Amino acid sequence: MAVLFLLLIVLAQGAFFLVARSSASAAAGAAARRAALPEANAQVEANRLTTDVLATVPGARDVVARVSIEEETIEATVSFRWTPPGPDLMPVVVKVSSHAPQVVPP
Repeated sequence: MAVLFLLLIVLAQGAFFLVARSSASAAAGAAARRAALPEANAQVEANRLTTDVLATVPGARDVVARVSIEEETIEATVSFRWTPPGPDLMPVVVKVSSHAPQVVPP
């Protein structure tokens, strides 16, 4: 019975991890697309990415976000320590990045 309970905890934490990673990936993709506009500021978008991850990812701690604007591409990267609901069986660090093409006016 104890083994079954432990497996149930691991399964639930795995499902929550998938939700956390998916939410972080969506936030990074949105930040990259926002930063691709001509009037975008990389630091403002990095701060907004940090705020978005803290608001949407359950259990996110120590969030570090970076948005770099290159000539042709934008890269948004976020990494954070994820603490699952329930017992913290092992430390998990999630790192997600997303790219978007630079938008240029006609």
